[in-house]
Amino acid sequence: MAHIDGEAVAVYAHGRAVEITDPDELADADAHWTAHYGSSPFSWGDVVMYRLEAHWMVGYAFERETLLRGRGVDR
Repeated sequence: MAHIDGEAVAVYAHGRAVEITDPDELADADAHWTAHYGSSPFSWGDVVMYRLEAHWMVGYAFERETLLRGRGVDR
């Protein structure tokens, strides 16, 4: 798995994707994504949620302080 935002930030991970089937875990994930996007992912269509069980992960941030400031993170 990889998430890359231009050349500013990246996260790379290796692991196993596990389908979320537990109703409580699904409710927690749905609440998180609903708060983030303003609507439930389940209202978008046929949605299946997964969690990543990572065994390796690394992050990269070019000009970290500038990146954090630009995203409203005060560190």
